[in-house]
Amino acid sequence: MMRDLEEFWRAKREGHDVHPPHYLEEAIAVAKTFGVPYIPAVELSEAGIEAIAQRIALLSSPENAGNEIVFRGLLGGAKLPPKKEDRLKISDMVATVETIRAVDLKKKSLGQLKKWRDAKNLALGKFRAVVKADKALHQITRNDVINFREQLQERILDEQITNHTGNKYLKQVGGMYNTIRRHYLMDIVNHFEGMLFPDDECQQREAFPVEYVQHTLLQDGLFDDINPEARGVIYPMVETGLRTSEACNLLPENILLKGDIPHVRIAPKNRVLKTKESAREIPSSVAP
Repeated sequence: MMRDLEEFWRAKREGHDVHPPHYLEEAIAVAKTFGVPYIPAVELSEAGIEAIAQRIALLSSPENAGNEIVFRGLLGGAKLPPKKEDRLKISDMVATVETIRAVDLKKKSLGQLKKWRDAKNLALGKFRAVVKADKALHQITRNDVINFREQLQERILDEQITNHTGNKYLKQVGGMYNTIRRHYLMDIVNHFEGMLFPDDECQQREAFPVEYVQHTLLQDGLFDDINPEARGVIYPMVETGLRTSEACNLLPENILLKGDIPHVRIAPKNRVLKTKESAREIPSSVAP
C-alpha cells in the first residue's frame, strides 16, 4: 500500500492526472461483485453499445444509481496508474537501457562499461542541451530530433565534427530511444528514422608503410623516455598490429612464443571484443 501511495504522489508531482490507489482497488472489487471485469472508461467506450448498456442496467436499481463507488466500478471511472515507461525521462535513458541490456553488458570489463556509459552520456547531454528540457520520452517530438540534427549539421559545416561523428551522436541517442520504445512496446513514433548524414568515411584505417615502421617507430631510443608499461604496449602493437585495447588487455597465457610459429591470441575473457572477427591469432617474429 505504501508503495502505491508513493507512486501516486510521485505521479501527481510529475503532473499526471491520477486517482488515489484505493479508487482503483474499490472499482475492481465492485466490478467483481457484479460478475464483470473492471474496464477503464476509454476501453469500455470501444467495447460496443451492448457492453455499455449491460453495465448501465446494473446501475438502474435505486441503491446503485447514486453510489459513486459503484459508478466508478461499473463504468470505468477509476484511472489506472501511469505506466512506468510513461514516466521515463531523457535523463533516465542510459540507466534504463543498461537495465534492459544487463545480461549483454555483463560481458564487458569495467573499463569497457565505463566507455559504453560515457559515449551515451556525452551524446545524450548534447541532445538534452538542444531540447532544453528533461522531457518524458513520449513527449519527444520530431522537431526535437530535427533541431538536434540541424545543430550537428552546423558543426559539420563549420568543420568542427565530421559526418561520421554526427551520426555517432544520432545513433547513440536514437538507439537508446528505440531500445526503450521496443522493450516497453510504447505507442510512439521512431522520430530518429531517416536522420543520419551521408557518411563516406572509410572504416578501414590505412596501415603504416613498412619503411615507416622499421625506420621511424623502431629506431633505437625513440621510446626510452616513456615508462616500461607504455613500451610494453607500443612494441606488441608495432610488431603485430594489435589495437591499443587488445595490447593493454593481453594476458600472459595468450602470448605463445613456443612452437613452430610464435603468435599472440586475442580471445574474449572478462571483456567483449569489438567484433566477432577480432578473435584471432596473430603471428609474431619474436623468437623464444
